[in-house]
Amino acid sequence: SSLISIGCNAFGKCSHLKKIIIPPLITSIKNSTFYQCSLLKQINIPSSVKTIQFYAFYGCYNLEDISLPSSLISIGSSAFERCKKLKKIFIPPSITTISSGTFCECSSLIEISIPPTIMSIEDKAFKRCF
Repeated sequence: SSLISIGCNAFGKCSHLKKIIIPPLITSIKNSTFYQCSLLKQINIPSSVKTIQFYAFYGCYNLEDISLPSSLISIGSSAFERCKKLKKIFIPPSITTISSGTFCECSSLIEISIPPTIMSIEDKAFKRCF
């Protein structure tokens, strides 16, 4: 694939989207790209992705599994907020900050792996993850 960019809110509220494989040349998942894709269960993020911007997966209630690549250097605020079925998250060592609200209301989280490279966990990063 020669796709190198997916715009902001490109798939926002695509309520029937269940799975997405991001092409290998994409370097950033823009803000609100998959905003409220309520049936999205699985996403494959390639190692080319360096940034996940704010609200990228906000409200993807059925997202169960996501693997963050080791190439990732930043995750924006509320990127995974309200991903209510997300069970575990392994943050790669390339991340130094967990932004505000990143995993807020991920109420099914039972396992979180925070590497020693994390220097800051901002406000409400894991609020209501019970």
